[in-house]
Amino acid sequence: MSIDTKGIDTEGIATKRVNIGDEKEPEYTQHLKIRDIGLDNEGCYAIEVNLEAIHLSYAKLAHGGMIFTLLDAALGRTVMSHIPQGMQCPTVEMKINYFRPASSGKLTAKGKIINLSKTLCYAEGEVINEAGKLIARATGTFFIKPIENEGKSADNKNSEKNAQQLL
Repeated sequence: MSIDTKGIDTEGIATKRVNIGDEKEPEYTQHLKIRDIGLDNEGCYAIEVNLEAIHLSYAKLAHGGMIFTLLDAALGRTVMSHIPQGMQCPTVEMKINYFRPASSGKLTAKGKIINLSKTLCYAEGEVINEAGKLIARATGTFFIKPIENEGKSADNKNSEKNAQQLL
């Protein structure tokens, strides 16, 4: 899977945001300075980060946990963009392979759905550097479930109904 930015607003504003909502970036990704690129025409979701000191290990390389976070966020956003409103997708498991280090510049992560069922989604993704070199690849499984509100509400009933729409 190569990362193709055609059809994506690379200025950080998503051209399409399906079911992710109009919420601002979560504090965690804000803190790490991860930018949302958005959903492309093929249903793949991309995010990016310009590496800074906060992202580096003692060896002055992008920390493996930072690259893992990029992939988890990209895959999760990909899944969220394909499931009904009122549903969420916590990560069940992820496997990552690191291919080369990165120490500076922009990293772009992109996720793609491989299989989506009523309760699970299997996705894969990759991180590339500005030169288009593969930094890491990951696969992940995500649990599709209704968003839990405090107490049962009409939203929960709608979420359960929306879950039935998935294959």
